[in-house]
Amino acid sequence: MSDEILNQMKKELMMLLIGFPKPQEILLPVEGQIDEVQKDPFKIYLYNTHQSEEYIDGVTVFEVTSLFAQMLRSEGFEVVFETGDFLEELSAQNKKYNQLYTISKSYLQDALIQHGPFDLIIDVHRDSASRSVSVVEYDGVEY
Repeated sequence: MSDEILNQMKKELMMLLIGFPKPQEILLPVEGQIDEVQKDPFKIYLYNTHQSEEYIDGVTVFEVTSLFAQMLRSEGFEVVFETGDFLEELSAQNKKYNQLYTISKSYLQDALIQHGPFDLIIDVHRDSASRSVSVVEYDGVEY
């Protein structure tokens, strides 16, 4: 992956984090007190039902999600990133591509048992629409 592509991906992923509270900023009500800062990190589960989806430059959604997980961890979040091979599992179960959601559901259920509960669960996909219709500029910044 080129430095230019990596820097663009980092820029776009950081846009997702803007306004997202840091773990130490998340407040939970506690009986007898108005607010208390959450002591445990905000816990996130990231996975990709369609791990092999590619962007125009050949970078996969799985690679982007791995980078996103690293960035979230560096911001203090606890992240469980699913690295199980869904396509391999699909083949082992002799299922068709359009049945990938049954595979990802199984992995999600296992993750909830082994690592849950989570504060946030994200199935990351790519947008198949062209950049001209999927990006907006606001105040000089593209989103």
